[in-house]
Amino acid sequence: MADIEHNLLTDPQLHEPKGILAATGNQVYVSSGLGSGAWTDQVIRFESADIGTEFLLDSASTQLTQVPAGLSIPLQVEFGAATGTPADPVSLDVDGTIHINQAGTYHLSASISLGRVGAANESLIFVRSLVNGTPVGLPKAYRFDDDKQTHYVSFDNTYTITAGTTYTLEIIRDSAGHNSGGLYAEASSEGWGTAPSSRVQVSRFV
Repeated sequence: MADIEHNLLTDPQLHEPKGILAATGNQVYVSSGLGSGAWTDQVIRFESADIGTEFLLDSASTQLTQVPAGLSIPLQVEFGAATGTPADPVSLDVDGTIHINQAGTYHLSASISLGRVGAANESLIFVRSLVNGTPVGLPKAYRFDDDKQTHYVSFDNTYTITAGTTYTLEIIRDSAGHNSGGLYAEASSEGWGTAPSSRVQVSRFV
């Protein structure tokens, strides 16, 4: 049989790489540098210079208090004045609805100052985040049995989001507890300013 140059073979005559039957999906052949090699899982590495974030929104409520109307009545948290337009990557409504207007991967960080003032008994307050009006993840629950208590609560989430997606945050006074508690701003007596009742920050990976 005459010798045939490998580079002259046509598609029907070509064979799969050596050891391909032992490889699993998405594996690649890696040379050892010594005339052989092995099939290994594909590893994708990113240089830090290849990944960046674009800061899009930082807004805080100016309300001193945000409290539900009563037991079992959800309250949507607001984060300050409306900002942005549908032409921007992110916009905020005055009621606290965050609109993602352009598809991408976003990091959303929402924080609230949850507590109660001047009440007795024990209150139970739940906090949850919603995407397009549907709860995502698990809620957080807080009990208050003192008349002056505050918890700093944060939600940090990274989502790959389609255009038109909305994000909201809600609190509720659970009926298993006392009808008291909500969000309260705290003003510093040392001139440090006011810690807001709520704040939201949004950035996008670019």
